[in-house]
Amino acid sequence: MYFHRLLKCLACYLLVALPMTLAILPATAVEPMRINDHDLHIALEWGIHNLSSILDSDNEGIPFFTSYVLGRPNMGFHPQFSVGNVTGRSLYALLKAEAVSQIPLDPAVVNTYRDILLRSYETVRGLPCDPERPGAPFNRCYIFNAGAGFRGLLGLVTFRADETARRYFEESIENWNLHFVGKNFSWRAFQEQFGLEGGGYGEGHWPGPGDRMGVQRPFSLWAFVEFFKATGYRPALELATRLGLEIVFSGFPTDGSLRGYDHGFEVVAEMNALAALALVLREETGDQAQRRAEWIMGLVRARYDNAVNTLMSQTGWFPETISRQSDVGEANNTAELIETAIKFGDWGWPEYYQDAERFARAHLLPSQLLDTDFIVENPTPRSDGERNVKARIKGAFGFPAPYGMVPTHNPYFVGAYFLDIAAGGVATAAEVMANSSRFIDGKHVVNLLFDHETQYLRFEGPYPDRYALRITLKQPGSLDVRLSDWVDRSKLEVSVGGVGIPFESTNHYLRIEAPPVGEEISIRFPLKEYRTSEVLNGRTIDYLWRGDSIIAVSQMGSTFPFFPEIDAGE
Repeated sequence: MYFHRLLKCLACYLLVALPMTLAILPATAVEPMRINDHDLHIALEWGIHNLSSILDSDNEGIPFFTSYVLGRPNMGFHPQFSVGNVTGRSLYALLKAEAVSQIPLDPAVVNTYRDILLRSYETVRGLPCDPERPGAPFNRCYIFNAGAGFRGLLGLVTFRADETARRYFEESIENWNLHFVGKNFSWRAFQEQFGLEGGGYGEGHWPGPGDRMGVQRPFSLWAFVEFFKATGYRPALELATRLGLEIVFSGFPTDGSLRGYDHGFEVVAEMNALAALALVLREETGDQAQRRAEWIMGLVRARYDNAVNTLMSQTGWFPETISRQSDVGEANNTAELIETAIKFGDWGWPEYYQDAERFARAHLLPSQLLDTDFIVENPTPRSDGERNVKARIKGAFGFPAPYGMVPTHNPYFVGAYFLDIAAGGVATAAEVMANSSRFIDGKHVVNLLFDHETQYLRFEGPYPDRYALRITLKQPGSLDVRLSDWVDRSKLEVSVGGVGIPFESTNHYLRIEAPPVGEEISIRFPLKEYRTSEVLNGRTIDYLWRGDSIIAVSQMGSTFPFFPEIDAGE
């Protein structure tokens, strides 16, 4: 018996502990992972693959929450997150990705997600409910899942015109107005009225009047704003405004400083949600709405500039947990920063579009798991969560450092790719594609230099090695193309068929007043190479950039780096 136990312990060490230990030991320069830093279509294709592959055939198709790819690869059920969190977020991400990329979804996958999501709202409108264990009823509701559930309903309403989802969303707004906003907020009253189990940030935690209610509040706020934009349902905007004002009055200092935060996602999700509210309020009539919009957006910008910049990397990395002083990030966090930066650009601050593009190229896209050669499949899977993990997990997002998959300073979640984070990464990659260009009032505006095609134009960017932008307009109109701050304006060349055409250059845009339709426009400029450094958790990280993408980095001893080791003499 003792010998068998010893063998079992040794096997566990070889399968799990040893790979995790080796992953965090300092090492010399190693071959980087195969990554993508420029192709949104590839990112969405594999993101759709991943989110379509995580439904547990042993558990009614309920999606997994955890996923670990080192040691014995596995995906696992979670009693608080598999239904209430992953289902809604994944469904929204899938539907959004399909809409912008035209990559078709498997109808059976969509129907499974939809059935689980709607079932989670049958207990009560307002929160998605989870089963305590596989096969149990959906009757345990957690406040922090509210926003994720709303995302799923929003996706069905926006991209499928689903009337049941719309009814559930509107009924949820009614219940929120009764219990979740204003001075009379009471989770207990909501729980008792509907006979719910569950709660806030863990067993025994019951928020009371004045509590900030954690991550659900900004995430739900964002969903209310987007639901109003999709449907014009005024109670959604009214609730969003009430909730947004509560957030800024209760904990949003005018100097942008951070107080009372530790979970990084809460910080950045709040900014993205409030920026979304400000943009919608600016379109409302009346001086009060305009003043509120300007005030809220100013507060968000102050936090982004003054507080977030002290924590985030030049790459868009942001800590998963602030107090841990760890290099562990979260793709969700970078995703929310990217979406906030896009909203700043939409507001009229175009310099922030460069942040959005840089964060996508330098961190979000490279952190997507596309290189799975290192994953060792389970030879004797004991459940669906251990079957074909290597193939199914490809395309997921997780907890990266700025330099690689596995952080080497105060690491945790080693080898983890939690699937709500995968959904967040996919949704933002779709958002970047959707916002790469606009056609407004007869004017084409390209803000993000990623390859994309719309009904108005076809665009090919200069990365990784094309050396020119290529744009073919499908409809007439002037053309503005955003230029990053490293572009040497004196070296711009604009031509059609090899013949130069007139253009103007401003601080942020190149403008062609009357470009031809149906002919390829070439805009050439050098992709500048330059170095930067930063200190993260007491250690200096050096970067070699090419435009807004990274070509080499201090690998910091990671065994799974994203980029080649930077040469000290470069």
